Amino acid sequence: MHVSAGPDSATGFSHYNQAKFLAHDDSLFTEHYMSMRLETSNQTLYIVPNPQSDTFCRVRTMCWTKETDDLTREMYNKFFEEIDEINLDPVHVEIDNVTLQVRAKAIYSMIDGKAANAIVGNRNTHGCPLCPPYYGINKMIGPSFFHSRLNAVEWLMRNAAKKAVPGNPAQTHPEVRKEARSQADELEQYFNMNINRPKIGGCGSSNNGNMARKLLENSEQFASTLNINAGLVKNLKIISSLALSSRKLKSGKVKELWAILSKQIFDEFPFIKKLPPCIHKYSHLAEFVDKLPYTMNFVDEQSGERCHKRHKFSRPHLSRKTSAEDNLMDMMREALTWSDPKMSYLAYQSYRAKIEKKCDIEMIEYFDQEKEEIKLTNNYGYTESDKNSGSDENDSSDSESEDNLSDDEDSDSI
Repeated sequence: MHVSAGPDSATGFSHYNQAKFLAHDDSLFTEHYMSMRLETSNQTLYIVPNPQSDTFCRVRTMCWTKETDDLTREMYNKFFEEIDEINLDPVHVEIDNVTLQVRAKAIYSMIDGKAANAIVGNRNTHGCPLCPPYYGINKMIGPSFFHSRLNAVEWLMRNAAKKAVPGNPAQTHPEVRKEARSQADELEQYFNMNINRPKIGGCGSSNNGNMARKLLENSEQFASTLNINAGLVKNLKIISSLALSSRKLKSGKVKELWAILSKQIFDEFPFIKKLPPCIHKYSHLAEFVDKLPYTMNFVDEQSGERCHKRHKFSRPHLSRKTSAEDNLMDMMREALTWSDPKMSYLAYQSYRAKIEKKCDIEMIEYFDQEKEEIKLTNNYGYTESDKNSGSDENDSSDSESEDNLSDDEDSDSI
């Protein structure tokens, strides 16, 4: 059984004035997990229909506390201790007088960059947790590509404004800030959305994953407004989409794409000496493609991110307010209810029936169709081999846009 897990924290929950709730509801820290695949030595029995959906994401722990490096490492160590215990003493399941031994293979991929740095002990926020001396990929942590697209787009906008000012002064320079605001205003007029605006209350920015995706979709206009190379923007769009793809990829083609993109960035911004982690992470994409036995959407952390929106609804509407413990217990029960496997799959089927599948022609050359397993999926996600079928291994788990569930949706329809 292949399992993915990881912790994340969220703020912005409804606050209560009762004394019994005070100092309890500043930050919700949760650890989620997902059963991705169940397979024997020669057959795949189950594949999660959509590994990027919150409906298949289960809660392991939930508490009102701030996310700290020590707490993240503690959860990471406990999780893999449990995995080791399962492998030493396998779970026995009897089906039709046949006893099965279930062992687990796990990856801690439902994490963001902050958690990845905490796990490997990287205190340099400009450093990469996957590179030496940390070797995060060997510690079975995920690449955290979910936020990279938004961070990369914001990085492009900041440095495009810096490039437009003679002498390339610091980004805090008044002329650079003025140019950045001017470019953002022009983008707002064309794309009809808020860009680089403070949220109500002055905490956070209006920028999110949907904004980044829409800007990259029209790479010509985005590049023209920033006065940068359109090919750079186009390649950034492709590689950020491949990093969340539900298709098997050709690692060689991905390496070529990264080499072209990195050269374009240094040519476009000669004052840049080192790439930021949000863009540098894509240099490891080909390595993950070769190492992982499943597609990249299986190591995407957005399923855990989406759960926070469910939690924010459950707390004021579906949970008791008699005490902080009762409130948290009801939130946990609601989370386990919506992620029940059978209920999740039925909900997914009704939603997917309304989705029109799309394919980006620019990305086809990076798909390794020869290595894709051929599978048929029945009503509960269980699969069986069928050499005569033309369906793809993970056809039912293609990335879909779910704007109604998450403001930071970063998946692509392929």
